[in-house]
Amino acid sequence: TRMAVEAQGQNVPIGGFLNPDDRESFASAFSRALATAKAR
Repeated sequence: TRMAVEAQGQNVPIGGFLNPDDRESFASAFSRALATAKAR
């Protein structure tokens, strides 16, 4: 699974160095952090 952050028309891949389990864990944590930031 590929992860990326996109803003202002730019797409930056992240987490490519992580193994699949760590990538999934990171994606969940990052998603929660984004939701928290958006709620503020």
